[in-house]
Amino acid sequence: MAPHPRFPIRLIPPGKMRRTQVRRYAARSGPRARAAMFLLSLLLASSLFAGENPFAQVAVDSFCGRFAGKDASGGENVVLRLKSEGGKWIGSLFFKGTVYSIKAVQQVGTIEGTFGDEESRFTAKSDGDNLLFSAGTFTARLRRKSLPELKGEFMSKRVKLVFQNRDGGINGAVEFKGKQFQFTAADVCGDLEGIFKNGDEAFKFTLANETDGLVFQTGNFSEMLKSSSDLLLKSSSDLFTSADITFQLKPSGGRWAGNVTLKGRSFSVEAASKDDVWEGTYRDGDKNWPFTAKIDGDNLTFTSGTFTEQLKRQKSPQ
Repeated sequence: MAPHPRFPIRLIPPGKMRRTQVRRYAARSGPRARAAMFLLSLLLASSLFAGENPFAQVAVDSFCGRFAGKDASGGENVVLRLKSEGGKWIGSLFFKGTVYSIKAVQQVGTIEGTFGDEESRFTAKSDGDNLLFSAGTFTARLRRKSLPELKGEFMSKRVKLVFQNRDGGINGAVEFKGKQFQFTAADVCGDLEGIFKNGDEAFKFTLANETDGLVFQTGNFSEMLKSSSDLLLKSSSDLFTSADITFQLKPSGGRWAGNVTLKGRSFSVEAASKDDVWEGTYRDGDKNWPFTAKIDGDNLTFTSGTFTEQLKRQKSPQ
């Protein structure tokens, strides 16, 4: 590098100049050289501290997500989903029974924006995993809603999501109308966002943790899904019957216990649950016989050996 024409010193790029060199050059030079060294020192300091402020990302993360709660009286449900995109905030607001799209900007400690076609104003103030939501005179305290552990199966009568989670990612298959479509996804601000493939075409979908369960949505199609283990728990204590069989299980010490009757004969049952299936044994004298019982809505398929029977749900007497 050629000497600078004004100063009798050789300039060194700030990233390569050590502080001892800065002081040595300044001591041997006149006022102009010392001024130049001051500027170089500032450049050196800026190069040392260049990068993203770690506190800035924490501020973004405190708002990014899905938050739910009620007003002070405990009557009005509010669900707010916030997502940062292109330096601004977008998302949705469920308020007074209606879903609105939102647009907002981040201020110090708050999100300020509008919702709906009338662009009604709102603010959301962060406190860790809590938000104080305000719209006019209405206020509600909201708490972050995270996705549940996504493993096993989540299903409705029409759709099933099977999480396989290979290679440390979130992936698996969507089952719909007897077909399987492979998907990959990621947790984005409290919702699962992903794509599933049908041949060479890819389609977007989301999975949101709503009050009553997980809502699967793709395009205009929307369906509430339940964990298969939740379906079994919901079905516990319910009585399933056919012309010849009755079947009933209840939770018992981390497993399941109950009875199955066949043409008036009663057998004690013990079982474990796996996805939407009970697997266990029933006792006949000193012998235990294996069985499976699979839930499908209000139907139960009981299988033992080569015997299979379809049973219907009947609410157990209170």
